[in-house]
Parts: sequence; C-alpha cells; structure tokens
Amino acid sequence: MVHYCKLFFETFPFPRKWAQEVADNVMQVTISGNSGTLLDYGIHTEPSPLEATLAAGTPPQSVIRIVVSNGSTSAVWCRQITFTLPVGTAAADLCDSTAAGQIKFLSAAPGWTLVSPSPGVFVATPTETSFQQITAAGLGFILYNIQVNQQVGTFTLTVQEQSSTDGTNFSDYTAMYKLPKFPAGFYVSNFSASSPMVPNHGAVTLTWNGSNNAAYTILYGDKSVDVTSQRSWTSPPLTQDTCFILRASAQQNGETVETYLSVFVNVQNPELTATTLNVLQKAELGTLVVDGHATLSDGAGVTGLLEAGSVDAKSASFAALTMNGPLTATGVTVSGAASVLQGAVAMFDQTLNAGTPSANYSFTAHTDGLILGAMNTTTPYNTLGTAAVAFRTGGGDVLVASATCGGVVVANVQTLISQPVIIPVPKGTTFIVTISKPGGAISPKFTFTFVPFGLSGSSAITRN
Repeated sequence: MVHYCKLFFETFPFPRKWAQEVADNVMQVTISGNSGTLLDYGIHTEPSPLEATLAAGTPPQSVIRIVVSNGSTSAVWCRQITFTLPVGTAAADLCDSTAAGQIKFLSAAPGWTLVSPSPGVFVATPTETSFQQITAAGLGFILYNIQVNQQVGTFTLTVQEQSSTDGTNFSDYTAMYKLPKFPAGFYVSNFSASSPMVPNHGAVTLTWNGSNNAAYTILYGDKSVDVTSQRSWTSPPLTQDTCFILRASAQQNGETVETYLSVFVNVQNPELTATTLNVLQKAELGTLVVDGHATLSDGAGVTGLLEAGSVDAKSASFAALTMNGPLTATGVTVSGAASVLQGAVAMFDQTLNAGTPSANYSFTAHTDGLILGAMNTTTPYNTLGTAAVAFRTGGGDVLVASATCGGVVVANVQTLISQPVIIPVPKGTTFIVTISKPGGAISPKFTFTFVPFGLSGSSAITRN
C-alpha cells in the first residue's frame, strides 16, 4: 500500500484541487514540509484511519504515533514541543475529558521526556541542552490507550515548538494537522494494480478491499470515476505514466470524512504532452506534432511524420514533413514527402527571398545541383519599371543572363513575372545573386531554390 503525503504533491503534477484535498485529509502518514515549523512531523494512527467509538464503554484501542524529523540540510535546535488534542464530545473533538485523562504516552527519543500537564496536552522537552540539536536521527513519541468519541468528523492536532536555527535565538512555531474519525467498522486497504507497467495503450485493473459504509472514487489525471458498488476497476487505454488515487469517503450526522490510497502505473514508450520541451542531446521521435514553432538541432531525428507551424532545424532528419509556416533548415534530410502549405522554405541552404532592389547575396554550392527561381512583384496601376536578376561567380563571370520582368496590367494591379530560371551549378561554386531595378517604382522579389544532387553541408546565405 502506498500512502500519500504533502511532500509527494510538491513534486507530482496532479490537479491542484485534488492535491490539496488529499494533502489536507490524508491520515495514514501526514508530513509537514511547509507548515511554518522548523521541524517536520509525520503522524500515523492505529487503526488507520481512526474510528469513532460505537458505544460508550468500548475499550480504548487507538494509537497516535508522531515522528519528528529535520528535513533541512542545517541543524535545528528545539527546547520544547507541545502536542494538543481537542477534548470534548463534538465531531471536531478526539475524545471526551474522561478519556483524555486516561491517554497514556511515552517518548521513544533518547534524551527527551514527555509529560501531560492537563488532559489532551502533552509536552516534550530534552533532558539536557545537548539533546536540543535535532539532526538526521529525529524524535519519536507515542500516545496510546485512546478512546475516540462517538462522533464522525475531523479533529485538529496542534503542534507548537520552540526552536532555533543557531541554538541561541528561539522562537515559537505552530503547525496544525487535520485527522479524520471514520464510522466504526470502516476499513479500506490493499489498493493495487494488476501490473506496475503496461505497454502504450494498454489497460490496468485496479483492486482494493473496503467496507460497505463508505463511497469510493477513482481519481486520475483530471478524471473521476464512481466505483462505490465495485471493488475492482479496469482503466481505459493508457498513453502516459499515471497515478491512480482511491478516495474513500463516509458521512454521518452531516459530517463527511475522507481518506486516500494511491498506486502508480508506468507506461512503456509513453506519449508526451509538454508546454515547453528541451532536449539537451539526441532525440529520436516517431511522430512529432507541434502546435506552434519547433526548433531541432544536433542530430534530432523524426522517424515518422513531423507536423508544425514553423521549424528551425540543423542536422535533423525526417521521414516526412508537413509545414503550415516557414521552414529554415541546415543539413536536413527528408526521406519522404515534404509539404509546405505557406511561408518561405530554406533547405540545404536553398531559399532566398530578396525584396530589396540592388541587393547582393552570396551562396556556395556544396554539391552539384540546380538553381530554380523566378522573379515577381505586384505594383499599383500604371507604375512602370523593370527589374532583373543576375548570377555571377566571385570573379565576376556571368553564369546566366539577366532574367527581366515585363509588365502586365491585371485589373488595377500591374503584375511583373519573369520566366523561370534553371541553372546547373557545379560543386564548390561560389556565386553572387544581384537584383537590380533599372527604372520605375517597383519592388521586385526573387526566390531561388538550390536542388542538390547529394547531401549538402551547412553554409549560411550572407549578404555582401
């Protein structure tokens, strides 16, 4: 059986309303990690949970064990701890005054004593100042021979400590722990899974023992399932590691008490959902779907389909690629289909969008290949002008004659479109792309794509 504690909920991503609910009501083990006290307190009850007395005269049988520990990395000094139990016959009380006076107690901590100055109040103090320092050893105290009153409800155990971080300056600190009292005869135990690990989309069967005077609910993720009428339940197919909580609740005289058990199930090859994901080294992914922007680098591989709004990639490989926005990639291999629905594409140092006239760009081909390109622009009606693009090597030799746009009037927009440019490029050629505008007020845009006859290396397009 795995019991919950507050420390668990500080590290496990559960819905906060459930995490706080469990942390506040759990009674098998209650650990204070942020209660305001310098020391931590673990509280265990027998039976677990406590049960209201069925009738007057029932022999006392309940026990409360308290473990005091120092969860910090520094020493803590403590010169007094006071434990206070509520006394009375109400649902918020543990026991009546007569029963409180009959509670027995003992200290399991060497060098510490425990006394009861009044019914329901227990004070622990060190026998010598040398025992004030609390390190990893901790302290233990036991309250037993407790006759719980007949009311179902939740009572509060109050802890007050006089402690210090330097052994000189002591202050008062207080923590309060809520512990339930269930109806007599209640029990829940043996909450377990049919397997601690299942394959992706595998299911698990949960079983437990529980009395009939309670309601039972399975909690997991953001879901809840009423399982009051059963003692086993089979989960839906699981795609990620899952923590299942069994909540047992009972009601009597308008009072509701709850307790929780849990079990964790691992999923092999789980599906991952993350707001932000940082992979520091190599990542091999089957299918990757990204709602927004994806950045892949240094050996990232997607063996299935990649779907993304936009991608920046370096030294990455894809089996298939579907884009809804721009793709900027260096040293990228797409072994299957590549589809870009909108936006610019830059693969193998391939694409250049040059909207500024008279701008020069340089590019080096790392393998034999072809340059494919065209120039186009739209301008207001009656705006005349021409634009040209030329490819030259670094030495000034012309690789291809200028591709010049001519004007065509379409409605109130003049569209300038050049003929397609196809240029064979030898490996190692460094050339300069020049876009010029001899006349007119047009703003041409030329896009070229380098298609390699092999794998390309990494070389950024730079502006001269």
